[in-house]
Amino acid sequence: MKILRNILFINVILLILFTPVSGAGESVTTPSQQLAVPQERVILTIKGKIARSNGENGVARFDRAMLEKLPQKAIKTTTRWTEGLQEFEGVLVTELLKYVGATGTTIESVALDDYVSPKTPIDDFEKYSVILAIKKNGEYIRIRDKGPIWMIYPMDDYPELRKDLLTQYKLIWHVRTIIVE
Repeated sequence: MKILRNILFINVILLILFTPVSGAGESVTTPSQQLAVPQERVILTIKGKIARSNGENGVARFDRAMLEKLPQKAIKTTTRWTEGLQEFEGVLVTELLKYVGATGTTIESVALDDYVSPKTPIDDFEKYSVILAIKKNGEYIRIRDKGPIWMIYPMDDYPELRKDLLTQYKLIWHVRTIIVE
């Protein structure tokens, strides 16, 4: 009886030690898990130095529903390409990079027309809380309105961004691919 009690005690301790605990602020899943497969049209592909994938050649593919399951943020800002204050909603770039287990130090974004943004240090996305917007003023962004994904910086919150011409080139619309380097 004492042996069974000891075995049970050891099993309980092992269960406690090795059971993952989800806490506030943690990513939706752990990097060791495989990503779900998109069920709808793929609107974003991430490739390069990432630990998690769901496509051939180690790429991570996302449909809109998958992006919406990740933590969302709203940014109210003005841009050179819109009139007046606009509200953009989407996933924080930093959360998306954590979700795919990104290990690089910079990213490049590629648009539907093959425009490639300047290389951007991943630290910038944390510093400025940059999002990949899929909604503008509560509506999904259509391709003809610079969607379905638009990289948005909170321009009005950081005056230095307005002065930096390079930042304007990072506000890429029609984002289709992110390359982690």
